[in-house]
Amino acid sequence: MTVGLLAALVTVFVLGLWFTVTRPMAIAAAAALTFIYPLLLVFVLAGVALAVWHRYLR
Repeated sequence: MTVGLLAALVTVFVLGLWFTVTRPMAIAAAAALTFIYPLLLVFVLAGVALAVWHRYLR
């Protein structure tokens, strides 16, 4: 994998989480990143759990 591709996926993932319009691109970037790095799935699931807790359970 080239560094440029990984940087682009991380950038799309972060910006997609900030803006509602780009949320589907963020989900696709997260899926691509977890396919490339399976250990990253643990951090993505922890982030999702934290977001659900912050939005609905707090």
